[in-house]
Amino acid sequence: MSVTNGFRLMALCLALVVLTGCAKIRVIDSRPQVEFAERRSDYLMAGTFSAETRSALFALGKDADECESSPPDCMSKLRKLTDPGADTTLAILAELSIARALQAEQESRGSASDEVIAYYLDAARFAYAFLFLGDRPPGDRALENRQTQVRDYYNLATERVAVLAFQRTRGPNAPVVPVEGTVLGFGEWRIKLGQVDVRLPIGAERLDSIISPSRLQIRGLQNIYRKDGLGAELVSVWTGDPMVQQEARMREIGVSAATVLLEFEGDRLEDLLSRQEVSLRILDPYATRTTLVHGRDVRVAANFSAPFAVWLARGDFQRRALLGTLGRDPSLTRPRVHLMQPYDPDRFTVVLLHGLASGPKTWANVANELFGDTILRDYYQLWQVEYPTNVPIAINHVDIRRALEQTTAQLDPERDARATREMILIGHSMGGVLARLVIVEADDDVWPETLGIFLDSKRRAALTPLDPDLQLETLGIPPDSQWRAALGPFETYLQFEPLESVGRAIFLASPHAGTPFAGNWLSRMVISLILLPVDTLYRIAAAADAVEADAPEIAASLRANVTAIHQLNSSSLFLQGTSRLDIAPGIPYHSIIARRNLRGPLETSNDGVVPFTSAYLPGATSTLVVNAGHGVHQMSEAIVEVRRILHLHLEELGVLEGY
Repeated sequence: MSVTNGFRLMALCLALVVLTGCAKIRVIDSRPQVEFAERRSDYLMAGTFSAETRSALFALGKDADECESSPPDCMSKLRKLTDPGADTTLAILAELSIARALQAEQESRGSASDEVIAYYLDAARFAYAFLFLGDRPPGDRALENRQTQVRDYYNLATERVAVLAFQRTRGPNAPVVPVEGTVLGFGEWRIKLGQVDVRLPIGAERLDSIISPSRLQIRGLQNIYRKDGLGAELVSVWTGDPMVQQEARMREIGVSAATVLLEFEGDRLEDLLSRQEVSLRILDPYATRTTLVHGRDVRVAANFSAPFAVWLARGDFQRRALLGTLGRDPSLTRPRVHLMQPYDPDRFTVVLLHGLASGPKTWANVANELFGDTILRDYYQLWQVEYPTNVPIAINHVDIRRALEQTTAQLDPERDARATREMILIGHSMGGVLARLVIVEADDDVWPETLGIFLDSKRRAALTPLDPDLQLETLGIPPDSQWRAALGPFETYLQFEPLESVGRAIFLASPHAGTPFAGNWLSRMVISLILLPVDTLYRIAAAADAVEADAPEIAASLRANVTAIHQLNSSSLFLQGTSRLDIAPGIPYHSIIARRNLRGPLETSNDGVVPFTSAYLPGATSTLVVNAGHGVHQMSEAIVEVRRILHLHLEELGVLEGY
């Protein structure tokens, strides 16, 4: 065959292919992930319409790509040519409407205009109609992907309505808390505030902003804990007077989860689609699991990780922790109790205490994992104690006790709420040392031992048969002397009794008997850079003055070794005395100890900072040794153990019956 004839044959074949109009069909191997992604893809996931919508538009002679660029034209034709009450039609209208609303908001650069809000209300209404007034009840579509997609259109549309409506109505004359019955107008639409399950957080003055978790990328948390369901998952951010908040010993963090629902009026589909009136409800997802919507009991959606992440991200806690250790953060000179969620008298309380050069951020994954456990979330609330880690342990333990006592007294004056009984203390590193000091009992020996009068000394032998008052007289401090009067500040730091509200404690990598790390060259260099608050220096001076006459060497030691690092040293007289004290009977306690290297005997191991012998407590209800460094509290094995202990606490209290 000549070359010319070959070209003619090829041209003829191409012409036949064109004239026949046959589609070119191929079947190729693919991964299951690709297939399932295409099945579930829709406008929210990929910016292109779902397979169901594209198929329906094709049947109506409409090009899906054209509809994506101009949804209103397709919506108008769809409503004319199809049954407006069919499930398929309602689902397509919901997807087209959410596309139109998102495009309009983007084009308006986030403007909260009547038009944009109306578009989102249209999308929510079509989705609501599909979910509650379609051909079939929601239960019959429970296993269908399409129902999940339409629920997401409703949730996103509701989220944007809530956020944009807040932006439009906030101002100096707006109410501090949304008021039930308030009617808001946006073009031809009317939104009436129905149930408002919101209260002003302690220490807050007004609602500052509403944040959409769907528009956040959260980094640093191992998991994001949500609850699937109906409603917009939101984060409410409250603000107050910065000066008042700085001085307060206790405050709620002012960042909380909220869920918003839109309920459209009309028992018949045609009535619902013709009205432009809607009720907006604001729910507390911590208190509300399910709610009635259009006569059906539905799960309420929620995001429990986002509020915590927002608070930590805005708080700049890591920088504050480092500056605080060096005494260069004037905003924190005394312990402060942070309530991680709105106070609930019916939930037990878990109190977290961080360690040296640390702050609330160190508990990020522990707190988040506790929020993620449904049972723990239902029965517990979290408090965090933030305290200046440069201040001596002897002073911090007194101040932390007072802060917790004042917090429980303010929240529960009658002392009959579940929240202020059977509290659980969880402390890491120095936080564990402080937690233990809050629940120990002191006998009369703590005085002479802390003053350096040890068992084999002649002075100790002379003091043994004497009662506490006579011991003081023997030390040269009679009850009516000026030294005894001056001794008050010093005596305060050597009195120990268990905090009445505490029912259990968990210690993680805690140097109860000190650590040689606190005496090495690096620690000494850090100590040289540390400044102490003026009031702390006065308190140390008063304590030193109190014992100057009888024990000048102790007074000199107090004045020279004034920081928390000094008192974490294994040679610290304070820890040598207090480490001998027993935890009060009736308070179970647990140890989680880190071991960095598995070689060698357990008794000689350490976590890089704390020796095993210092972290180990005889008589513990449980002791778990984890192959990890000093940051063991962030390890999954330790977090799982904390969760186990919290479940055990509920079981022993007998509160899980019928859960």
